[in-house]
Amino acid sequence: MMRQMAKPWFVSVECVLGLALITLPFGCTTPPTADGNTAAEGTTSSGDGDGDPTGDGDGDGDGDPAGDGDPGCTPGAFNCECNGGLCDEGLMCVDGTCELEGPPDCTPGTLDCMCDNGACAGGLECIADICGFPASPYPNCGWDNGNGWNACGEVTENPAEPLMCPEGLEPGGACPMGLTIVGCCDENGNNWWCEGGSVAFDDCGGGTGDGDGDGDGDGDGDGDGDGDGDGDGDGDGDGDGDGDGDGDGDGDGEP
Repeated sequence: MMRQMAKPWFVSVECVLGLALITLPFGCTTPPTADGNTAAEGTTSSGDGDGDPTGDGDGDGDGDPAGDGDPGCTPGAFNCECNGGLCDEGLMCVDGTCELEGPPDCTPGTLDCMCDNGACAGGLECIADICGFPASPYPNCGWDNGNGWNACGEVTENPAEPLMCPEGLEPGGACPMGLTIVGCCDENGNNWWCEGGSVAFDDCGGGTGDGDGDGDGDGDGDGDGDGDGDGDGDGDGDGDGDGDGDGDGDGDGEP
């Protein structure tokens, strides 16, 4: 009987290593989950799909889930994203951002637009946070915005079209320089304008309406209010100011 030769030790080790290499991939494979993904045993997934594993919806980690980089911008506030399509009072939602109300070309501080930090340009006044025309300094005469001229019955002034009238206006007279169809208002609250080359006049009911332009209402045009037209204010018409009417200025009533 022949004795069988014992296998060297390294032959047995070789077999063991080969078997281990064959079975190793099967032992390391992670079974798929119900949704087709694989996860390590004993772990859970908290991702919200934005690439940020914290699950807070803030994918870029700046503290603002909206991702615009401004964590202090409150939705609905000026220059911030709209709050469900809505914005704070005085603002409107335009392309997802809250902007100032008004026409697209509305510039703060201009007519019919929001005041610019409480101020308006061009002589306009800030009223209830909207820039508008100031009140007319003359009674019952001012700017007619619908027609684009000054007229009776109006109460505002357009700073771009001053209300003050030229001196020496006479109804039917030749139009002086500066008087146009836009017209003006005098201190008595009357309306003057140029039409067809002649001065037109409308008594607005705000003053005496005597038409002499001096504002005293006596119609003589000298401005002293006595009605005699000599300008000295004594009412005798001789112009010497002593009131006796003889014109010599001594007050004795004798020439």
